[in-house]
Amino acid sequence: MNSIRVSDIALSEAESFARWSTSDSRRMLGIDSFAIADAVGYGIYVINDQSVITDANRTYRELTGMWPKEFLGKSVRQVLDGFFVNSRAVAVQALETGRKATGLGRPKRVDKDLLVTAIPVFDEQEHVVSVVTVLRDVTEELRLQRQLDKNLEITEIYQQELDYYRSRERGTRLLMGITEGMEQIKTLITQVAPVDTTVLISGETGVGKEVVSHEIHNRSHRKDYPYIKVNCAAIPASLMESELFGYERGAFTGADSKRKLGYFETANHGTILLDEIGEIPCLFRPSCCAFFRRGSSDDWEVLLR
Repeated sequence: MNSIRVSDIALSEAESFARWSTSDSRRMLGIDSFAIADAVGYGIYVINDQSVITDANRTYRELTGMWPKEFLGKSVRQVLDGFFVNSRAVAVQALETGRKATGLGRPKRVDKDLLVTAIPVFDEQEHVVSVVTVLRDVTEELRLQRQLDKNLEITEIYQQELDYYRSRERGTRLLMGITEGMEQIKTLITQVAPVDTTVLISGETGVGKEVVSHEIHNRSHRKDYPYIKVNCAAIPASLMESELFGYERGAFTGADSKRKLGYFETANHGTILLDEIGEIPCLFRPSCCAFFRRGSSDDWEVLLR
């Protein structure tokens, strides 16, 4: 699954700010990049060509929990070894290679994950004279990323289980019998299954209407999507609309605090069987007929049989 990670977005923002803070236009306009960084919550420190920290803004002190006397005039390696946990010296790497460097840092005094981006600054002879390093707090972004990755793993497991049960169900021979009547039903199923049209299945209780419906679904191009059976006779008239179409959170007194999907939306791209459809209240039938014609409500659209 292709996805843009939250950390990638944070890195892009931090890198853009670091490059801007070292730009000639910023210096020509006399803009104080430290003040700007403090306003947006970015920590900044600067090292010279000897890897010594020469300046830092207020937010850097807040993000790391250090006092100025603990890092100003000291080697950046010494500061990292003393006040950070397993942090790579990206500022030194940028100084030595003349290229941008990035990494993650974790201060010992503050429970934060910091995204560190170091940008080298060159003189007229293209020699690196200093490095501007920007720190951004990405603790929450990384927590959300871990939660998202976990949810994606769980979703993948559920999808695999669902695919297994669907394939096993499709492999089961549901229709049995070789009578003339049964052969006619099988022929009709073969003709109807590939066609995207509503099918009315009638018959006495217990003759196998649901089996026929399931067979139509399994032989159609919708076989890899949901098959939903709804017993209309078991749904109270007052709940019919909310059960079939769902509702937004807080739509009525007693409604769930979260949006509820209706049966139609749950069966999107698949097949829905409205068992005992004749039991749908008369007042509600016009809404159903309008939905069947349009395939949508006012807020969403579904594709189903």
